[in-house]
Amino acid sequence: GRLAALDRAVAVDPDSAWAHCERGDALRAADRDREALDAYDRALALDPGYASAYASRGAAHHRLGHLDQALADLDRALELNPSYAWARERRDAVVRDRVG
Repeated sequence: GRLAALDRAVAVDPDSAWAHCERGDALRAADRDREALDAYDRALALDPGYASAYASRGAAHHRLGHLDQALADLDRALELNPSYAWARERRDAVVRDRVG
């Protein structure tokens, strides 16, 4: 499946921030959010300006109930890419959950 293909992509090119981020997305889709955080951390270590990795890591933190971390990551994604609609939607959901 997709995760196995991304595991291979990471093995072939361990310095690919894209592959680590995509692997994180596949893990998150499989409800493996804690493992996804590790993949996003690796992507961001390789590319600290990767807005998608911040946004996706924020989404994983949100599902795990880490609202402050989620907000920080989503804010960073939006600093890097102010027109990032998906990140803005996720951020709005985190804010609602923090208030509610």
